[in-house]
Amino acid sequence: MYLTPAVNGQFVPAKDGLGHWLFQLTLKEINILGSLWNSINNLVTREKIMINIWRESDSYTGRSLDVFISKLRGYLKEDPQIRIIIIPIMGYILEIKG
Repeated sequence: MYLTPAVNGQFVPAKDGLGHWLFQLTLKEINILGSLWNSINNLVTREKIMINIWRESDSYTGRSLDVFISKLRGYLKEDPQIRIIIIPIMGYILEIKG
């Protein structure tokens, strides 16, 4: 899914010429998804992601991480083969089926 700005300043999804969703991620979204990608189908702890991305692990970065994960899950919902599983308190698993 590629996000293009709408008139009201919000982003809207777009498709390429073949009907595939395209998306443009922020640098933090890329880094978080990269952390998950490096451990596909395995648990990545919240603390590990926070330290890698923000260089600290506290309640502020934890809440920020929750927001970014929510956004990434929204982008990925278009593909039933890929999802981010939340393991409460512990972390996340990027599950890729097939």
